[in-house]
Amino acid sequence: MVYLDQRGCGRSEVSTSGNYSLERMVEDIEAIRHALGVERIYLLAHSFGGVIAVNYGKKYPDHLFGLILANSTLDLNSSLEDQIGPVNQLIHSNFKVVARDSILATFSLARRALSAKILGQKQKRLKCQFWSLWVKRIMLLG
Repeated sequence: MVYLDQRGCGRSEVSTSGNYSLERMVEDIEAIRHALGVERIYLLAHSFGGVIAVNYGKKYPDHLFGLILANSTLDLNSSLEDQIGPVNQLIHSNFKVVARDSILATFSLARRALSAKILGQKQKRLKCQFWSLWVKRIMLLG
């Protein structure tokens, strides 16, 4: 069994060309198949790996014994759109997809808003912790 982290994730290196396209990731799998010297492979994919594996299968059906999809995303747009609702609930926002071609942009805005809220809460906690330590120190000195 060979474990592959898609480029730029996990233990895989960052792409020197900045190419993280779906086509490039499909070709990464094909390059590994060639390097192993095997004619056909099984692909086990999880999460976004499902998109990559299905596209590999479409391009190289003769190089597959089969696909095993575990909790996989098969439609990236649907997956992104499904995540916007929970973000709205978490941060009490109202991000909406107005057109099919705006899903990625809307998701990106929602994700940035969520990150900003989380970072803001962490900064508030750190300030409270610092203030608490400062007050304790003053009390010890006085």
